[in-house]
Amino acid sequence: MYATPIGPGIAINLHKILNRINGRTKKLKANALLDAQKTCMKRAQSEFSALLFGNEQVEDHLKDVFFLYAAEDPSFDQICNQQNSMAMYQFLVGKLVAFHDDDLALKD
Repeated sequence: MYATPIGPGIAINLHKILNRINGRTKKLKANALLDAQKTCMKRAQSEFSALLFGNEQVEDHLKDVFFLYAAEDPSFDQICNQQNSMAMYQFLVGKLVAFHDDDLALKD
């Protein structure tokens, strides 16, 4: 039973209350945010990978590391939600420079 009647026209949804108490609602919201971020990251990777790495010989796993690095930036979600390809490309170019400067993996 999803709702427990307690009076005329009043019902309590016990599942919502229990999920909030045990933290399940918070976990589900966090998972939804991670899924959205992963989807955006994969979209950016498929759209811009050739432009960003076209002239460089970079292994695929290092490209994945770069896109994970870029997605960790707090502004990544905001730029992704704008769905502006030029803004995303400029952001990724800036992150690629920082990635090189941090000497994390991309080398000729």
